[in-house]
Amino acid sequence: MLKIKHTTCTDLIVIALAFLLVLSCTSRKHDAGTYSSCTLASPNQPEVVIELKEDGQGLWKTPDEEVSFRWTVGGNEIRLHTRDGGIIIGKITDSSLEITLPGKRTFSCKKGQPGA
Repeated sequence: MLKIKHTTCTDLIVIALAFLLVLSCTSRKHDAGTYSSCTLASPNQPEVVIELKEDGQGLWKTPDEEVSFRWTVGGNEIRLHTRDGGIIIGKITDSSLEITLPGKRTFSCKKGQPGA
């Protein structure tokens, strides 16, 4: 009798983990894309384009450099995980991305190709 309960419990855990994996993949696919027209309250700011790829990888592009990162989403919160171990937290919606940088500076970006 105990063996049946243990197997059922294990099966439920596996099913729950599979369900969470499906949900996380769906969210990534939905949120993946190019976010451009990023603005900061500074007139001399270079253009920033952020690419979120479906595999959880991303690129932060400026005219001078590209920085790669990993990204995760939970609810409407997005976390950009840098190669150095830092985490940048922001908010994501169907059409925009808002990222708070150190020093309380905030970028607001619109989903869509640059110049669109």
